[in-house]
Amino acid sequence: MERDYRRDEDDCQTEKANEAGALNPATGRQEYLTNTLAKHCEQKEGFLKACILARRTSDLFIKYMHRQPSITVGRTFVEERIRVVMPELMAREQVVLEAWASRKRRLDDCLYYVGLKVDFLFMVFSYLWEAEVFLLKYSLFL
Repeated sequence: MERDYRRDEDDCQTEKANEAGALNPATGRQEYLTNTLAKHCEQKEGFLKACILARRTSDLFIKYMHRQPSITVGRTFVEERIRVVMPELMAREQVVLEAWASRKRRLDDCLYYVGLKVDFLFMVFSYLWEAEVFLLKYSLFL
């Protein structure tokens, strides 16, 4: 996931976004980016659930280990291994969440840009239409 989020690509100009924009120039890219953003948020939720599950499972496993007799073979090794792995997991989780936040900002900025572009083009075409109507209306009187 970290590699996916760190991948440096222009989300506004991806091939899929361009195809969506070609099919429906007015809102195609906006819909594509909105769907991409929703999928991105779902991935974050799934990732966080998996990390929480891993933490809870390790805590439960350590509690289970403490209920076993202290002479159980390998008990201290397993406990130590869990205690070493958990900070690594939390550090990786933080790195992925930072990359996720960065990618979300890029997607939000792209969505904002595409929305502005659509609004601007709509406004320009509206003015052009009004100008054409005005010219046609008053050119009849000349």
